[in-house]
Amino acid sequence: MKRTGRFIRSKTGIKKPYNITGLPYGKYRFEVRVADETIEHKINHEAPIYPGNAKLMVTSLNESKFKMMVVGPEFKDFKLWIYDEGGNLLFQESFQQSGNVGRIFDLKATRSRTVELVLIHKDKVVQSKLIKL
Repeated sequence: MKRTGRFIRSKTGIKKPYNITGLPYGKYRFEVRVADETIEHKINHEAPIYPGNAKLMVTSLNESKFKMMVVGPEFKDFKLWIYDEGGNLLFQESFQQSGNVGRIFDLKATRSRTVELVLIHKDKVVQSKLIKL
């Protein structure tokens, strides 16, 4: 059993470990019996912050325009690359701030019928989306 480093302590000093790694992320409230004592315990089981938590979302605005958003926790050292259907790089940008990032792109100048948005963190592809123009 993997230890999470979490313990419930009774008033008499008895420690009971618990493991929540198999539970879905969320807020929990539970009661535990330690010796003759019932202890109510509340925890917030949050997803760890890592690049995979970032979500690349795209909304089409018209034939050539679309809105791109990267939503999630920290965004240090992320890059967004946009490729045409021939694999040519059309756009690249690095994100060095924390918080959500949004951009509107108008690619009417490209003859491509599709583009691919690629979200990268430290030279590893986190997500990619294919967009029809």
